[in-house]
Amino acid sequence: MFTIIIDLLSIYERLPLFLKNIVINIKGFQIYFRRYRGKFKDYKLMFQSTSRIQIQRNQFNEFLIEANKTTYWNKQFLGYLDSIQKDFVGRKVQKIFINI
Repeated sequence: MFTIIIDLLSIYERLPLFLKNIVINIKGFQIYFRRYRGKFKDYKLMFQSTSRIQIQRNQFNEFLIEANKTTYWNKQFLGYLDSIQKDFVGRKVQKIFINI
């Protein structure tokens, strides 16, 4: 594979300027379509259709659930939270971070 890259680079270096521009544009389109197709459109629609605060709350709740799986944070949560599965609990979470 490394030799293929070197061969493509040597071919590119020998091309005239206008063909180099065409090759660069083609590569740019390939990168663009690879980056913005598939799940990107789904995530973009989800982000635009819901409020940003709700997305942040959901992600924060997911973070708390994952953090609760560790022994350190599980001990911290046991002192302040009745259940990590409940809705967003801002004041109690702030107490956790203040006491650390």
